[in-house]
Amino acid sequence: MNKGKEVFSTEFGGYHVQANDEIGINADIQEGLQKRLEYMLEQRSKVTVVCLTVSLPEDADKNNFGKIVGESLNALRKTQKNRGVLTQGGWVRETAPESNKEQDHSHLVIMADGQRVQNGFGIAAQLNKLVTSRLGVPDESIFVHCDIPEAEKYDRQDQRSKKSLSAITIRPNEPGAEEQKANALNWISY
Repeated sequence: MNKGKEVFSTEFGGYHVQANDEIGINADIQEGLQKRLEYMLEQRSKVTVVCLTVSLPEDADKNNFGKIVGESLNALRKTQKNRGVLTQGGWVRETAPESNKEQDHSHLVIMADGQRVQNGFGIAAQLNKLVTSRLGVPDESIFVHCDIPEAEKYDRQDQRSKKSLSAITIRPNEPGAEEQKANALNWISY
C-alpha cells in the first residue's frame, strides 16, 4: 500500500501541524483534508469539524478493517446527503505494532454544515451503528469514539460546540475564522 509522502515539519501548507523531527504526517492526507475544509468554508457560513476514532474488537478480522470503515463512512455520507447535510471527510488507519497491546484503529475527520451538525456525538452514534451492523454485533457495542478538542488549545473563535464540547466550529465570515481554521487543521493533522 502506498503510504504517501511523510513530512517531518511543524508546518504544512502554511499551517502548524502535529509533527516534528521524529513524528511525521502524511502530506497527501493533510493536503486532502485541507482542501476539503477550504471547500466547506466556501460553501457554508458555519462548519463543524469532528474527529472520531474507530476501534474493532480484538477478535475482528484485521484484513476487513479498512473495508468496514470505508463502507461505513460511505454509508454515513450518503445518509447525510439524503438529509440535505453537506459533508466532507477522510480517514486514516493506524496499525499497531505486533508487540504493542494497542489495537489497530482508524481516525476519521468529518466536516459538516454547522447549521445542521453542531457536535460530534450524533455523527459518532450514527457511524457506530453502521460499524456494528457490518460486524454483526449488537448496537450497544461501542467502537466509535468522539475525540474531544482541548478548549484552551484549539478554540480561538469561541465557536467550539458549547453543548458537548466535541467539535471545532468555524464561522468563515466572522473575526477569528482564519485562526480557528488553523486550529482545526492542527487538530486533524495525522
